[in-house]
Amino acid sequence: WMKGLAGVGKSAIAQTCAEELKKLGRLGAAFFFAVNVREDAEQFFPTIAYQLSTEFPDYRDLVDQRIRHDRTILKKTMEIQFKALIAEPFQELEKTGKGIGQGMVIIIDGLDEC
Repeated sequence: WMKGLAGVGKSAIAQTCAEELKKLGRLGAAFFFAVNVREDAEQFFPTIAYQLSTEFPDYRDLVDQRIRHDRTILKKTMEIQFKALIAEPFQELEKTGKGIGQGMVIIIDGLDEC
């Protein structure tokens, strides 16, 4: 968790961390909210899910099935998107022994901006 006044470089540090984690193969996803852009919040979970699916084929297959089953998921509430695109697929992977382990990192910058 990083905290500081506006303009001190938190986003720059988050970007550098994302780049380094990507090199190490540990970056699952990264999302950088823009100031006062509501559309960012609406695309948050679909974007995270997309990025994770490029890294984890088993996860991608589960998310793909969910979207094919209900194409309106991407327009539903953030709570429903989180459950359908993030939580439930990872829970299912854990149950089947195909979990991704503990080394994956998701970076979220500017959450207070949305």
